[in-house]
Amino acid sequence: MALTAARVLAITDRCTCCHSKVRAIVGVTVGADAASFLPVAEVGAAIARAADPGVLAARRIAPLRQRSGIPGGYHSNGCLSCDALVGRLRLERLLDRHLADGGTYGQLDAGIQLDLALEPAAAPLRRIA
Repeated sequence: MALTAARVLAITDRCTCCHSKVRAIVGVTVGADAASFLPVAEVGAAIARAADPGVLAARRIAPLRQRSGIPGGYHSNGCLSCDALVGRLRLERLLDRHLADGGTYGQLDAGIQLDLALEPAAAPLRRIA
């Protein structure tokens, strides 16, 4: 499986449990122009395998963890301070609001590049706000 260079995108929020500042991964962009977006729901496992927890923590991002709330499980963000779940639906709403308000994917770049082993089904898409 070929590796794909990807830039990690993270959005800032407050933890619903401990109220500390939390940055959570919403997805990645791939390609030289960073115009192709892959949401964390599709590439979370690849991010979890490739991301160094220390590099993430330096940017106040907790590692993605395998969770078991649905059959087969899923990878999700957690709070770096208390590990409370930072839900995917909440992150999708925050991303939608960011884009609707004129924000860009580039503004969410966490400064982390990963080489991801992506499944062929993970085709980049452009999210429309």
